[in-house]
Amino acid sequence: MIIKIKEEGYIKYQMTTWQGEVNIDGEDIIYRWSEDNNGDEFFVLIEDNWVSVDFADERYLAIYTAIMEYGTPEFDQVKEIEISTNDMDMYR
Repeated sequence: MIIKIKEEGYIKYQMTTWQGEVNIDGEDIIYRWSEDNNGDEFFVLIEDNWVSVDFADERYLAIYTAIMEYGTPEFDQVKEIEISTNDMDMYR
């Protein structure tokens, strides 16, 4: 069988997923944030399961807001961030 290459392969679509760990009010939270051409997704690790969460829990909203405001991996380089309610209101 002969295969003739008509066009070199290339990346057509790609999703990037960032994973990190933060501490909010003494609780460690492991998160994943993914982005692609179709938008983004936010998950937290709860009891060994990745759960897509809504932002009714302000801790998760605060993490998402920090990612949106500071970017990733820049968010991880800051080490400590104070997020205000006004900041979070933009992403509710």
